[in-house]
Amino acid sequence: MASQQTTIGIIYDYDQTLSPTYMQDETLFPHFGINPEQFWKRSRELVNQEGYDGELAYLKCMLDYLDMDRPTNDDLQKLGAKLNFFKGVPELFDELNKVLNDQHRLLGVKIEHYIISSGLKALLDGSALAPFVKRIFGCYLGE
Repeated sequence: MASQQTTIGIIYDYDQTLSPTYMQDETLFPHFGINPEQFWKRSRELVNQEGYDGELAYLKCMLDYLDMDRPTNDDLQKLGAKLNFFKGVPELFDELNKVLNDQHRLLGVKIEHYIISSGLKALLDGSALAPFVKRIFGCYLGE
């Protein structure tokens, strides 16, 4: 007999899903004085001219642009507090949890929220969304 499944997992992307912008445009670029137009142009060139995957191209550009100024994950987490979201986020997480009634809870039904992003995990870890999600998956700078 199969075990009863009582967890509803809701999975979100971040950039242009929970936020109207890209997280780098909001936090990293202003903090480190990076020109977003030049950055994304170079990223597209890596894809179009050198065959990079889009996500790997942006990560390479980020490392190239930051060079000696590379932030630690702790630095990124602090910058994450500056992230902005679409109106109604993060209240959305509480509202979705309210759809469960007493019968659901009696049966052990629960809702868990996850973010899977090609953006930087540390930025999201420092954001106002972090307390509402069970786990965040994203790019991580090894230290």
